[in-house]
Amino acid sequence: KKTEEGPYVIPTETGAIDVRDKMEEIVRKENADHKGGVAVDRIIILTVTSPYVPSIDLIDLPGLVAAPPENKERTERLVVEHIREHGPYSMFLATVPAGDAPNTSAAMTAVQSNKLQSKTVGVFTMCDEVKERKWKMLMSRMEQGAEGDSSVVLEPHGWVCSMNKEVNLGDFARNLARLSQQARNEDAFLTRKCRTCRTEQGAVPW
Repeated sequence: KKTEEGPYVIPTETGAIDVRDKMEEIVRKENADHKGGVAVDRIIILTVTSPYVPSIDLIDLPGLVAAPPENKERTERLVVEHIREHGPYSMFLATVPAGDAPNTSAAMTAVQSNKLQSKTVGVFTMCDEVKERKWKMLMSRMEQGAEGDSSVVLEPHGWVCSMNKEVNLGDFARNLARLSQQARNEDAFLTRKCRTCRTEQGAVPW
């Protein structure tokens, strides 16, 4: 496809903000109503050069939506087209909110219908928002419990946990500092929550 803009050089200090603003601009261009809109006809290509990042191509697809019907069809078509073109040499990260049952997730439906279980890592997001009484169920899903308990088995890679609470380090903190602090906060939170969930093989993964 033809490049519409750029290339531009953006600093790492403001990279997340610059990309977010451009994403919102694209959504506005493709949708009369910005709220709840999705963009599937334009892409943003970021080239990150650093000795500290792996050499990979990382594709962030729009999330699958249930409504309105036209956006549901557009996002499903984009995912199917990507799987058809790149599936044989791709790995997939499929996210499910920690409070939801994996077997009702649109992402898991796409994984199962395209037989991608062996190429997918499941990610439970927003684990910091799970109520205390729901943690036992979440751990069962993490450990890919028995059939019929709403778990989805992803072998050999399984599931990991994450939290989404933002880190406030002030207006002048760099993106890397925020991410590093969020990683430390996440590790401390999940270690505390999963202390009673450890097995002889080690800690429950996150």
